[in-house]
Order: sequence, then structure tokens, then C-alpha cells
Amino acid sequence: MGAKGASLMEPGFLTGGGEMGARMRAHDWTGSPLGDPGGWPLSLRTAVGLMINSRHPMFIAWGPELAFLYNDGYVPIFGAKHPGALGLPFHEIWAEIWEDIRPLVERALAGEPTWSDDLHLVMERNGYPEDTWYTFSYSPIRDESGAIGGMFCACQETTSRVLAERRDAFLLRLEDRLRGLADPEEIEAVAAEALGRSLAASGVHYAAIDGASRSVRVVCEWIEDRSEGRLSPGNSGTGFATGLRNILDNLRTGRPVLRTEGPGGAQSALDVPLIKEGRLLGALSVTHAGQRHWNGAEIRLVEAVAERTWAAVERARAEAQARESEARFRNMADHAPMMMWVTEPDGSCSYLNRGWYEFTGQAEAEALGFGWLEATHPDDRAEAERIFRDANITQRPFRLEYRLRGSDGAYRWAIDAAAPRFGPDGTFLGYVGSVIDIDERREAEARLQALTNVVPAFVWFATPDGQLHYLNERWYAYTGQRPDDALPDGWAKALHPDDAERTQGIWSEARRRGVTYEVECRYRRHDGEHRWYVARAEPFRDAGGSITAWFGTSIDIHDRKMAEAALAESQERLDLAVRAHGIGIIDWSVPTGRIVWSEQAERLFGLEPGSFGGDIASWARQVLPEDLPAMQLRMAEAIARQDEHLDFAFRIRRRDGEIRHIEGSSFFLYDSEGRAQRMVGTNVDVTERRRAEEHQRVLMNEIDHRARNLLAVVQSIVRQTRAEGAEDFRRAVLGRLQMLARTHTLLAEGQWSAALLQDVVSDALDALGPGDKTRIVLSGPEVPLTPKAAQAIALVMHELVTNAAKHGALSTSEGRIEVSWSLATEPARMLTLDWCEAGGPRVEPPKRRGFGTKLIELSLAAEVGGGAELDFRPEGLRCRIQLPLDDRASAEAPRRSASGG
Repeated sequence: MGAKGASLMEPGFLTGGGEMGARMRAHDWTGSPLGDPGGWPLSLRTAVGLMINSRHPMFIAWGPELAFLYNDGYVPIFGAKHPGALGLPFHEIWAEIWEDIRPLVERALAGEPTWSDDLHLVMERNGYPEDTWYTFSYSPIRDESGAIGGMFCACQETTSRVLAERRDAFLLRLEDRLRGLADPEEIEAVAAEALGRSLAASGVHYAAIDGASRSVRVVCEWIEDRSEGRLSPGNSGTGFATGLRNILDNLRTGRPVLRTEGPGGAQSALDVPLIKEGRLLGALSVTHAGQRHWNGAEIRLVEAVAERTWAAVERARAEAQARESEARFRNMADHAPMMMWVTEPDGSCSYLNRGWYEFTGQAEAEALGFGWLEATHPDDRAEAERIFRDANITQRPFRLEYRLRGSDGAYRWAIDAAAPRFGPDGTFLGYVGSVIDIDERREAEARLQALTNVVPAFVWFATPDGQLHYLNERWYAYTGQRPDDALPDGWAKALHPDDAERTQGIWSEARRRGVTYEVECRYRRHDGEHRWYVARAEPFRDAGGSITAWFGTSIDIHDRKMAEAALAESQERLDLAVRAHGIGIIDWSVPTGRIVWSEQAERLFGLEPGSFGGDIASWARQVLPEDLPAMQLRMAEAIARQDEHLDFAFRIRRRDGEIRHIEGSSFFLYDSEGRAQRMVGTNVDVTERRRAEEHQRVLMNEIDHRARNLLAVVQSIVRQTRAEGAEDFRRAVLGRLQMLARTHTLLAEGQWSAALLQDVVSDALDALGPGDKTRIVLSGPEVPLTPKAAQAIALVMHELVTNAAKHGALSTSEGRIEVSWSLATEPARMLTLDWCEAGGPRVEPPKRRGFGTKLIELSLAAEVGGGAELDFRPEGLRCRIQLPLDDRASAEAPRRSASGG
């Protein structure tokens, strides 16, 4: 846009107009069929000036091409087409709806104004097709000559209102259909079909979700042109459930989830969560074959259907539960060993159980309302009615005794007791009561006393304040007390001294609170022995709720207590043994996959106590991936064969990354049909044992290797030793072997890692004895040698010492030897050792090279890549040894003596 474009904006009719006014002023009209705005017809300029300064959505289409001009109010309708549509032809801008609106345009251009109310148009204004509705008018605009130059449109998008009205109408129809349904599954099926057909969807699915276990179960689905409604247990929509399971965390936010599935988005889905009291309980999902944009109205519709369906299902379930509860109550009441009744708030009786009719002989029509009073003895009726009506007015519990006529005409005493019923909001609902025949009560009481002396326990009765007034004969026989000793509170003297204060305190607290009294205590037997008993008493209350008596028993539990103590001690020993041996115990429920780990098992797997997931998948995550398939196969094969016992071994990786070896044994339990129900097993960490075994194996290999090397050295010594006779041969071989033995001992002290050079030299000199050794001076730094280097130098030193003792400096009393060594580090670590003899017999170069000379010159080169030079000087032999040192020699070789001498 250049200066020329800007100059076209001088016409005043484009003043103002918000965003579109500014865009029109800045627009380059040179390429537009409308041309320079300064040359526009007066009628167009007037219409444009009015349009751009109006907030109502408007547009003008002008000229043969119907070039499009619009105001700010029309911008939202254009969507993504804005602002590129300015000045373009009408049919090009709205190509997707042109065939729908062209007849209206043609009528307007023919001079006939048009009006359209809620016209449905499928627009692609945001990159996808969407249903829209508009109310608008097309009006012709005439130019100065009176000819029609274009058309004017004032419009209003009514999409939101139309969709809202349709949604509301759909929901009303749906509620009408659901209101008459009592089956929750049928409700879900009807709602799914109605929603699917309303949205022209491919499928609708209801899923129940257990957020704790992340389980998803599709309970109902409707598929277009295929099936709808309930799912049998074998048709649980597992594929769709898997898709929902993958977005559970998104659903927990409470917001709808939009997703696409399949290659290239072959299916679009809208998932609406059902969250109640902060818990994700289910989801309603709508699917569409192919890509689909779910607009806000559709999302709100699915949300509304989800809520209404949930409410309808809950209502149906509540009504079903109420019906079931009523049926259970009536069934229970009809089979109860007493007469039962229910009244309404006005006191009229609305229910009497079968026991009433069988006892009284009344018919239902006679007894309901207040007809039950007709079966009361005439002398008791007025009082019974008064007590009942007074209680009904005050809404309080009541209890009364009266005579009731039986079906045989005879009257029998009965107790009638009831408690008021109240609704959740406190509304009085009437009474539920019972009538019990007590005619034989006195006879029963006499029989009860006789019975208390038969039962194998102490039986006692007490007044409301806790004073005992009855103890059966067993108490007196056990304790040796008499009634005057035990009643009313002398029984406490039979308590063990350690139990008396605690027992009486619990008894006092139970009376104070009016609750069941129960305590374990020891009673003294007449011979002085104490035995454990459990004492228990229940309060007996009258119709007003006041305690009128206490009925109690004391049962001997001494043998059980002793067995429990022994069991506890045994369990403690077992726990200590398990902890001492690091044994973890695992209990696996095979059908459910749940696993219970002992605390020791969690420690063994490197887990914090209580942090284990508790299922077979959590166990599998602890096992190394390369070991898991084999373990799972072994367990599956054992179960398939119905093996009772299984030994196993696998590796785990703890949270700190350490790999540990686990071994264990397990025992399987099967049901009568051979299905595995339970596996109880033990796990033991055998990592240290495995390491020890591996170390032992490596050590044995090393010993074998070293033994073979040693035998090779011995064979070489024996083979190459030359002597004048057998005894000389024996001494020569024996000396060299003893030198090897001393060197091996020295290396063993350093665990075959290294030996100090000074110790190797000193061991070689030990063969001389204390006197001769004093004429030898040693000097040099501390130098650790590898085993091979130590053996090679030891043999060389032995040859030098033996030769010096026979023919050299040590063969005379004036001779002496100086042994010195030094260590160079550049360019590599190199040891230089000098053996210098002096003061002995004159030395003559040998005429032939014996085994000793060969060993000195050649053994170092063969074993460690070193060398030795022998200089037979007249004043004494000199030997210079040089050999490279291995950096792996340990600086921790055992120190047996200090350097120097």
C-alpha cells in the first residue's frame, strides 16, 4: 500500500466507522471493481457512511460483481474470512452458501426486498463446516439514475438462540421419556439413543469409572444403525474403555475432553465427566465417524444430558431401593417371632405383620386404623389408648403392658413398645412398634434361675447402681464364698490384686455411660489359684430408656489366654527369625491380583514401609525386564500344572539403581475346580552369596592358573639344572624351589596383588643365615612388584646369593655385597637393580654358561620383559637388572621391613 492508496481516502463519508472505517480508508482500491471511493455514486457513499457507523451487523454488495463492504458488527460473522474479504465479490466470499442465498440475492437485485427468519446455513468461516442460523433482510439500493446498483443487508445471527431452544425442547422431551422409566439401565439406553440421534452421532457410550483403581467399564452404548442399550457382562466395550482410561487425568478436571482417534483422525469424540462430591464416577461420550468440530451448544447439550440421565438413574435406583427396603421390611416383619406394627403421624395403624393376625384372628380390614384396640381387654383398653395417644402427641417412645385377646378368645399379657420415626429433615413419620406375649414370663424367670446354675459360667444380676443381688451357684463353688460374703460387692475380693482397680474402674465407667461392660480379669479360686475370665454385662432398660437392671456373665478363658500367650511368643520367635534371616513374605491373591507384602519384604526390595503398590503389576515393576518374562512363564506353567510348590530366582533393581539377586519358594492353594486362589511365598536376598560364589569361582580359576604356571617353572628348573652328582642336583633344585616357596608365601600375604622389592631380596638372603647376611647392604626406595616380577627377581637373587656363597664375595670372611636399586618414571616406569660384590676371590669369566647364568639372563626377559647384564670383574661380580614395572602393582603390599640396611 503506497501513497497513492492513501490519497484515495480523502472522501469524508468514510469518517469514523471503527475498525472497518479505518480499513476502508487504508485500503488500496486501485485493483477493486469499485474503484476510487471518491468516484463512488452518492447513493453508495451515503449507504456506506450509514453502515460503517452502525453497530448492527450490516453489509453492502455493489456493482455487477457485488463487491462486498461490511461494518464492525459483521466482523464476528466473517470469522477467519476477515479482513481478506473486503472488496471481493459476494459469490467468492460466501461460495459455500451461495446456492442457498442466490435466489434471495436475485430477488433483491430485481427490486424485491426479502426477509428471512432463522434461515439455516452451513458456513465454513473458521476452517470447518458449522451449522448457523440467521434472521436478515436484503434491500435493493438504487443509484442516481434510479437503476439498482446493489443491495443492502441488515442481519442478526440467531445460532445460539436456535440451538438453545432446540436443546431445551430436546431436554424436555427426554425428561418426559425418562420420567416413566424405573430401570436404570433402560434410562441410560433411552438417553443414549435420543442423544445420538439428536446430534447425528456415530455412537454414544456411558461408562462407570472407579478413580481409585483406574478401572473403566462401559455400561451402555448406542451405535448408529447397529445396536443400542444395555451391555451384557461379556460385552463391556473394552476398546472404548481403553480410550477413556488413557484420559482419566483429563476427566478428573471436570471439563469436557475433545479427542480424535485412528489414522488421520478417523473418529472424533466428546467425553463429558460425571463428578460427584469431588469423585470421578463416570463419563458420557459421544463419537462421530470422521473429523468433527464440537461447538459450545453441542458440548452444553451433552453435559445437560449427562446430568439429567444421572439424576434419573439415581432417582430410579432410590425408588428401587425404597421398594426393596419396604419388601425386605415386610418379609422380615412377617417372619419375626413377634407382632410388629407401623403407624402414620396421626396415629392410625397402616401395617400389622402376619404374627398379629395369627395371634388375634383379626382380618386386615378390622385391625388397621385404630381397629387393633378392639383386641384389647375391655379393662385395659382406655389406659392403653391414652398412653398411645399421649406418646403420639409428644412423639416420644412408650412401653405398656395390657391383655390381648387371642384367636381362641383367651386373653394373654403382652408388652407393647415403640419408638418414633423421623425423616431426614426431622419430620415426625409415626411409630414402629412390637408386641410380645409375656404371659409365660414369670414362669420363664423361674426357669431362668435354674438355668443359670447349669450354664458353664458365672451368671450375675445387679441393680442399676451396680450392686449385685444374684450370683449363681457356680460362683460360690469356685470361690468358696457364701452369699453374705459376695453380695452386694464382696465379689471384688476374689479379684487378683493386679486386676482389682482396673476391673472396678471399667465397671464404674460402664454404669456411668450406660454401655456394655466387658473386661478380662483373674478370679481367685478357693485353693488360691487365679484363672482368667471375661466378664460381660448388658444394661436392661425400661420403655423410657432408664436402666432397671444389669445382667452379666463371667466365662473362663484361662486356657485360651495361655494359648494366646504361647502363640504370641511363637509368633515373636518367628518374626525375629524372619528378620534375622532377612526373609520377606508375600501373599498373592491370584484372581484379584492383589499382593500383601510383609514389612521385611518391602525392605528387601528397597521400598519404604507401606509404599508398595499392592498388586501383581507393582511387583512386576521391581523385577529386571530381562528376568520378568521367564518368571511370569514359570508361574503360569506352575498354575497350569496345578503345582503346589515353586522355587524361583530373579533379579530386582532398587530405587537407588542397585541390582540385587532374589531367591524364594512359594506354595499355591487351589479351589475345588483347580483354579489358583492364593500363593504364599518367601523371598531372600542372596546377592552376597552369589557374589561370594562368583568370587570363589574366579579364585579357583586363578589358583588353577597359578598352579599351572608354578609347575611350568618347577619343570624348567628341574630340566635345566646341571650338577656333578645326585646330591648336588638335589641341593640345587631344593634351594630354588624353597626360594619359590618363600616368594609365594610373601605374595600370599599381599593376597597376590603385589610384594615389596626389599622383602623379595631379604627372603633370598635368608638362606645365608644371620652371620653372612650382615655383610650385605641394601638400599633403595619402596617398590611394589607384580607377582610375576616378584617370582622372576626372587629366582635371580637366589642364583646370585648361591653363587656368592660358593665362589664369590661371601665365600671369604672379608667379602661383602651391596644391593641397590632405583626407579625411573620417564618415559616409563623402569626398575634398575645393581648387585655388586667385593673383597672375595679373584673372579675369572666362566668358560661356559651354566643354568644359573642362563636363568639370570633369560628368565627376566621371558617372564616380565626385563633383562640382566653380568660383568665378571676381577674384584667381584657385578649384575645389573632392568625391568619395566606394571602400574597395576598395589601400593598396599605388606611391609615387613624398612628400606635400607
